[in-house]
Amino acid sequence: MAEDIWQVLAKAKYLDWEKHSTERLWRMESLKYVRY
Repeated sequence: MAEDIWQVLAKAKYLDWEKHSTERLWRMESLKYVRY
């Protein structure tokens, strides 16, 4: 049971991190295009 909770939390944390890193990449790319 505790393992299931840990897995759910780990997955949620990973998905959240993935979303943020994607947004960060997109922001960096758009900044590049604005700069040049």
